[in-house]
Amino acid sequence: MPLDALYLNLPYVTLKGKQYIIPTELEMIAANDKRLIINRCGADLGPITKIIPTLELETDPDTRIITFDDDVLIDPNVVEILMKKSLGNEEACFSFSGWCVGKLPFIYQRVINAKTDQKCDWIQGVHCIIYKRSMLDMNELMKFRRLCPADIAQILWMNDDHWLSGYLASRGIGRIAVGAETTKFFIDLETFAHQEDSISRRASFYGEVYRVGEYFRKKGYYGLYYRPEMSFLFASVCMVPMFLTGIFVIKQFVPAVPELIILNILLCCLWYTMIRSSVVEPFVSPRMYLENNGCASS
Repeated sequence: MPLDALYLNLPYVTLKGKQYIIPTELEMIAANDKRLIINRCGADLGPITKIIPTLELETDPDTRIITFDDDVLIDPNVVEILMKKSLGNEEACFSFSGWCVGKLPFIYQRVINAKTDQKCDWIQGVHCIIYKRSMLDMNELMKFRRLCPADIAQILWMNDDHWLSGYLASRGIGRIAVGAETTKFFIDLETFAHQEDSISRRASFYGEVYRVGEYFRKKGYYGLYYRPEMSFLFASVCMVPMFLTGIFVIKQFVPAVPELIILNILLCCLWYTMIRSSVVEPFVSPRMYLENNGCASS
């Protein structure tokens, strides 16, 4: 499914004071294909610059807007999949991955490579997001961040996934991760040099995510869809009797095998089984909690 327009929103100067230089090759492509619009916008708004300037140009409430990251190769079929999802459910935004917020010890759960569509607390721009234009009021979106506490507002400035998902949640708009194998549609192009500037590679990233997640959870925006029974930690605790039984049985047939090796094998089997059979990918990240409380580097 071809795009009607592809906006490349480029401020004149970055937040670091560097000028954005448009390559000649890109200008030639834009000149030959009017669907590519190099939109020279004003101030650099951080990561959310990918969508804010587009809202000024696209005003039809029924228009669908899909955001793309510039460091990922994306299969062309992604557009058609997201369009079908959006047209089939006009009360939600869709991405190919997201996260759910829980409570200790089951803090976060990543939703990716799911077998069916799953509701999330926040969805990830790295795997594209489709919005119906009527869902996004530009002034209200900017106001949403300004009304947050100063520390949260500063974090949202550099974490547009939370800015957008929190805003959508405040309006009762769903966030859904598409049931699909993400690796079939996205190839990460990040090089080692680029990773140093990546938002998720910053030392303070985990603490920031924790603070935003806790703030939005207390506001009632996050913490709605977490399923602790799908977490690896929960399953590990519940499967202790199975592990003990497995060790006992194996020792009966192969007495020379150390118990620790048997336990590692059983854990690997459990992890693989959960990845392949569960509707979401289990993920527990206590580091986010520890960093926020001064127990990890920031």
